[in-house]
Amino acid sequence: MTHTELALEVPVTLEVLPDPARNVVKGAFTVRKSGRYQISISIGRLNVGHSPYCKLFHPGVVVPAKTQIVSHFSTLVLTCGQQHTLQIAPCDQYSNPTGDNLQDHENYTLSLSELGVVGMADGCCQFTVCNGSQNRVLLHLILLQTGCFQATLRYLGQPISNGNFNIIVLSESEKAAVDNNVSRSGVGVFFEGYLYPPSPPNVPGQQSSSPVNDECEVSPIGLSFEKMKKPKKVYFYVSPKVSGWAV
Repeated sequence: MTHTELALEVPVTLEVLPDPARNVVKGAFTVRKSGRYQISISIGRLNVGHSPYCKLFHPGVVVPAKTQIVSHFSTLVLTCGQQHTLQIAPCDQYSNPTGDNLQDHENYTLSLSELGVVGMADGCCQFTVCNGSQNRVLLHLILLQTGCFQATLRYLGQPISNGNFNIIVLSESEKAAVDNNVSRSGVGVFFEGYLYPPSPPNVPGQQSSSPVNDECEVSPIGLSFEKMKKPKKVYFYVSPKVSGWAV
């Protein structure tokens, strides 16, 4: 048994059924790669009737753990109000591209939560899903609010393989400033920031971004007192030659 395009051999196990009157041999195999296969059945060197013949094996159902966003990224930088398109490659349990879900657009969901804020960020995102070429699914995304968000893309309620990522949404003026800074040479372009320590458990809320010193302060948490370090001042340098930020 051979895949006609990939020249992939599929192992076959044979079993003689305990029925001498019927003289039947049972063949068993598992196909993991979809496509067209040529199946040859022979006794000695002679093919039996209708052998060889071809059979087409279709991909299975979509499995979220095998489905991916094309061109993986950890952080997506967008401009507020402008559309961005993500390409999704749905796959079955053996990573075969499948178009099984091309009519099930409502099964894709995108959830957002703003960094430093408890709860989901409702109403700040618009997205539509449609079919693309080569069994791809296109997700058209528009963010309506500036800020930093954590996003999760799901199919049938389950996160897809690389569906967890961050989104930074800039205003038009911020986007222009970033483009201008990145286009300049040298390390004279930098941004000030503050590095916060991990938040204590069971203490929701957003940290303040105002400048503070590095000394410790005593803060009441529940009925006890714990020392909390204030955020450290850091500098971010943007380089056009290296992808990402340097701290």
